[in-house]
Amino acid sequence: MQEIIVVEFGDVGFSGKLRPSQVASSEIIREQLMAGEKNLHIVAPPGSGKTVLGLYTWSDLVRLPTLVLSPNSAIQAQWVARAKELFNLDGKDKQILTNTETPGLLTSLTYQSVTLPKRDDKNLDDAAMEIWVDKLISENEADSTETAKAWIEDLKDNNKEYYSERFSTYRKQVRDDFASHGNALWILHESAKKNLENLAKTGIGMIILDECHHLLGHWGRVLSEIREYFGNPIVLGLTATPPDINSYSLEDAERYTEFFGEVDYEVPVPALVRDSNLSPYQDLAYFVRPNPDELEYIANVDKEFEELIEEISNGPEETENRTPRLDIWLSDILSTLSLPSGSVKDWNAFTRRDESLADSARLYLLYKGIELPENVPYPEQKLIDADLTKNHVMITLLDRYIRHGLLRSSNKEDHVLAEVAIQRLRLLGHQITETGMRPCASPVGRVMAYASAKYDALRDILTAEMQALGPDIRAVIVTDFEKTSATALVEGVLDKNAGGAIAAFRSLLVDEATDRLNPVLMTGSTVLVDDDLCEIIVPRFKSWIEENGLEIEIEQEKKDGYSEIKGRGNQWKPRYYTEMITELFQEGVTKCLVGTRGLLGEGWDASRINVLIDMTTVTTSMSINQLRGRSFRLDKNNPNKVANNWDIVCLAEEFSKGFDDYYRFKRKHSRLYGVCDDSAIEKGVGH
Repeated sequence: MQEIIVVEFGDVGFSGKLRPSQVASSEIIREQLMAGEKNLHIVAPPGSGKTVLGLYTWSDLVRLPTLVLSPNSAIQAQWVARAKELFNLDGKDKQILTNTETPGLLTSLTYQSVTLPKRDDKNLDDAAMEIWVDKLISENEADSTETAKAWIEDLKDNNKEYYSERFSTYRKQVRDDFASHGNALWILHESAKKNLENLAKTGIGMIILDECHHLLGHWGRVLSEIREYFGNPIVLGLTATPPDINSYSLEDAERYTEFFGEVDYEVPVPALVRDSNLSPYQDLAYFVRPNPDELEYIANVDKEFEELIEEISNGPEETENRTPRLDIWLSDILSTLSLPSGSVKDWNAFTRRDESLADSARLYLLYKGIELPENVPYPEQKLIDADLTKNHVMITLLDRYIRHGLLRSSNKEDHVLAEVAIQRLRLLGHQITETGMRPCASPVGRVMAYASAKYDALRDILTAEMQALGPDIRAVIVTDFEKTSATALVEGVLDKNAGGAIAAFRSLLVDEATDRLNPVLMTGSTVLVDDDLCEIIVPRFKSWIEENGLEIEIEQEKKDGYSEIKGRGNQWKPRYYTEMITELFQEGVTKCLVGTRGLLGEGWDASRINVLIDMTTVTTSMSINQLRGRSFRLDKNNPNKVANNWDIVCLAEEFSKGFDDYYRFKRKHSRLYGVCDDSAIEKGVGH
């Protein structure tokens, strides 16, 4: 039994004023608590005041020692800062903590600090090794336990880095299996266990889980046991982006649903804008076309696909051992109702087994003017009228023809044709596997996503925004990666850095107008500064480091038109230099930040952003809402702020994959609300 140290609240209470949405949320929470409910779940967008709502629940509704868990140290620190800023703490500010060394009224930690798994544990290591050995034997890499272990030892001796990577994968598999079956606390690191022991002494009465959509994996498995360890306190889950639980394992999805229950209250973005709690915003799109080299590549892919269809459609007649051309092969399949597993008794059975083949084969034969076999019914009019384009039909038929015809043929020429077809389909984003067609990354899609014309558009957008906003402009450009390796499949078409933050940053420096923004790039590993700005910003960096008591020595390495800033000392970390650069951005020392969504997404705040240019390819609602939420925050220095959120979309409508980037754009906006020209609020790209 844990010793409980009693902590008194005294006169601790909220000293500010709640927004209307916070009042509505807190009333729902109050009702749920009075009804004995312990699972609370609130959804509200970035900038809507989830931190204040959580703290108000702690101080005025629950009034019990509370643990707050956040996904990173920046958000962890925000909870303590807001508590000390907005709450009457009655001299108890020393009990508002970011560590577990002494008991407190409110302890703010990261999820990692209480869920960190063991680094070295013989039981986990032995189980991981057993899985690895079994895997090698099952895949015929080894014929016995002894030879498998010898194989692993040889790998360890000759490629220790790869050995460690593979071993950690199997170790994680063991760890997750333990956590999934009620042994999560057993696999925790000693530091995590010690943190939990110290927290338990305070008699935790509530756990606030910030950005709780993260709890669909390891953190969630461990937290479900931590809650029980603390005696089942109240749980308040806060998130801007509820996850699509259907995308996760059934076990994790059920645990998440049980942990938080249904959403108790959801705060809509338009309502917050109406109540002046979030900045007004507008969504804008800039359309471009690929450059001539990119268009030539896309055209050649289309041409090769058409040549493939022609070769298969007009292939050899029925010759010995060769798979007949497509129309003859399809007629034979439909006449005999043959599938790889054997013939079926009637048309209904054939349709049940492979409806896509049944429909596409009939449409193709009719398109070619070939009479259907007697046992095959004419397609229903609704099927003929449906949006089954020729390409859609052909993709289905090519899949079956390759897998059921060419690859099962005894003729090697058919095998060669199958490989050619598989390669050409992959260029269009269709992967032929043993069990069927699967979508895959398309080089054409990447050319559209990372088209060079997007950098011209980037400069055009910023130039227009500079003219409209003048010195008040604060622009943020977000990409997927610092550099991208996605261009390996399109070598010679895209620049080696296409799609990355560095390419976007460099593109701003070559234009006299955008260079005046004095752009700065910051990612999880790199800081780049426009050469025009270095003389001003480097001394500011040094002053900030000194003011914050950090031990960092700034170094400057000159590049072509910019400098890379490096810091010597173990405190040169994203946690510190992000805060430093953000402050200078807010002040206007730099008016444009370029970075990745990993750093400039969830948890990063800069209230002065009024231009956000999204150059990412992400389409999940969680990531999109987090990213767009960066620009919605109110700016106390500019009460008339309106945030402009830009997408740059590449179109080549004359080609089969020419709408890929537009379809991605549609998916991005499918769950986003915006204001149309007629003032109506609409979800989707219509706004």
